[in-house]
Amino acid sequence: MGSVAFKPKDTLGFITLEEVERLARTMRTLDLGEAKLTADQRFLFLGLGEEQAQAAREALGVVAPPRSLSVHACPGSAGCKNGLRDTISIARRLQAHLSDLSFPAKVKIGVSGCPRCCAESMVRDLGLIGRTNGWTLAFGGNAGIAPRTADVLASGLSDDDSLDLSRRILHMYLESAPAKTRTARFVEREGIEVLRAKLGLRT
Repeated sequence: MGSVAFKPKDTLGFITLEEVERLARTMRTLDLGEAKLTADQRFLFLGLGEEQAQAAREALGVVAPPRSLSVHACPGSAGCKNGLRDTISIARRLQAHLSDLSFPAKVKIGVSGCPRCCAESMVRDLGLIGRTNGWTLAFGGNAGIAPRTADVLASGLSDDDSLDLSRRILHMYLESAPAKTRTARFVEREGIEVLRAKLGLRT
């Protein structure tokens, strides 16, 4: 038995009407009763026979390849009463701003519109947390088998300043970290105060 995954083109959790209709049409045609929505925002069909899996691949199209960069965002001020900042807009800008960078390992970014951190920003490689005075930027978090809470690099940032600092710290990471080293281990090796000093931030 096999599985087939379908990932919408948009990586922020949005799905188009055309994609919904394609999913529904495929599920009806192949008599697929359910799909699992994964943490990586893919629709996963499990327990398929070889012919059924091949038919699903053909109907759904090519699955997007794994990305070294993934950006997740909560609804923010556009869709949550607690949201203090526009998360969707800055998440899209982060994707565009960082898409040309090639990282030593996967980089997960969480953008949360308030300190409740529904996008798990403090356990992401890079996190933005919205506050009334701007964005707080944290770096070096990990929720894996060796979890680590990210270190706050700066607070009260504007959209533009948070994008600039995000690119600067991630550029430093890609230039200095060994292959397959996540940001959490990179920070532990380098020291957060050293990184702050290199970035010209207050220690």
